[in-house]
Amino acid sequence: MAAPCVSPASSTGSSELGFGRSIDLTGQDLVVGAGRYAGGFGRAFVFHRDGAGGRFQLTADLQEPNDVQRFDAYFGDTVQIDGDTLIVTRPDTSASTGDGSKSGKVYVYRRVRSGEGTWALEQVLHSPEADGTWDGFGTAAALAGDLVAVRGRDETWIFQRKGAPASSEAPLANSEGATGEQAFVDSSITDHNERSVGSLVYDRAAEVCDSEPAGPGFYHADEVETSMMLALAPEAVRMDKAVAEYPTFPPEFGREPMQLRSFNSTGVFGDPRPATAETGEKIIARVVAESARRIEAWRQAL
Repeated sequence: MAAPCVSPASSTGSSELGFGRSIDLTGQDLVVGAGRYAGGFGRAFVFHRDGAGGRFQLTADLQEPNDVQRFDAYFGDTVQIDGDTLIVTRPDTSASTGDGSKSGKVYVYRRVRSGEGTWALEQVLHSPEADGTWDGFGTAAALAGDLVAVRGRDETWIFQRKGAPASSEAPLANSEGATGEQAFVDSSITDHNERSVGSLVYDRAAEVCDSEPAGPGFYHADEVETSMMLALAPEAVRMDKAVAEYPTFPPEFGREPMQLRSFNSTGVFGDPRPATAETGEKIIARVVAESARRIEAWRQAL
């Protein structure tokens, strides 16, 4: 028999609550993310039932601390629960406003009393490379036992709990409302210096290009791609048609399907006008050399 689990804020009549944007269920616990709650501040609601025949009852209403909340930051964009551990992502967006860092976060909660829906903030995870700007950290995340995997802009970070989980009767402590030392530490399976080949394009572009990207790590029909095409197939490039456009990205960009033409009139994201074949050759040479190095390293490891 199916029974609805209704948003605690449904009586407000708001169409932006996003209740159910993300959902996870384990045992007798249900967690529902509401990334669009209050226009994008976000919430995560935890429900618990006493047995197979019982109804799920709300036991926790989680939100980001007021002093670091940002509008359109999407707390609750992804939720995962495993036993007595719960994670809630706050990936932020390029359009967010408010206090605190724009770098993405993953909030880790731990059940305080076994068998109940009482949760305490244990730790706030950040990208080891966070610098306060939007970095894509938290746009996806997964929890499995003592491991938390978090997507960044060009990489996936793996965090592992140090030692055995702490006693469920005494919450740990950390920053932003949590209590004690860090329970999870970065243990990414890839060398931090071994960034994705795609990220090498961005790094090289920052070194040799004159124009700014339309968004962090976002290149499309701009100086980067146009320069590469001028180096590879100059006959296919019409520089007399080149125009610049720096559109305003919707808060949902990258997380929901959308037509680019809904906020971009030319198909250009950035400025292709400074593009040259020489710039394109420099970018391509870096990618080819690094790709060859990694392939050879992989072959040697077989």
